[in-house]
Amino acid sequence: MIKAIDHFVLYTTSIKKTVQFYTEVLGLEIIEFSQGRFCIMIGNQKINLHEKDTIAIPKAKEFKIGVMDICFISEVPLKDIKVKLESHDIEIFEYDVPRTGSNYPLKSLYFYDFDGNLIEISNEVK
Repeated sequence: MIKAIDHFVLYTTSIKKTVQFYTEVLGLEIIEFSQGRFCIMIGNQKINLHEKDTIAIPKAKEFKIGVMDICFISEVPLKDIKVKLESHDIEIFEYDVPRTGSNYPLKSLYFYDFDGNLIEISNEVK
């Protein structure tokens, strides 16, 4: 019945800060896909961004920040990602730890975005 994920929603206290963090720190693309509606593009998927008083309808019953836990796959070595994150004063609290990915084993590092969401960046171990 289900083929793939098209998008999910990240609740944020500030679209402006989210755009800055995810573009400048993680190098992701943010687009305005509709009047006042923004998303993070990753390949064929997107993460829609909603602030508390977003114009999006329908939306979840509750607005909560800092509850997302997401894993991004990167081909950039973790040591290089660590250097970049630290240059933005981002505290990494786990580094180079083995994890199980959806397709391959992973080596991962972990940190929080400014809203307290858990971000994992991983290299696939093939």
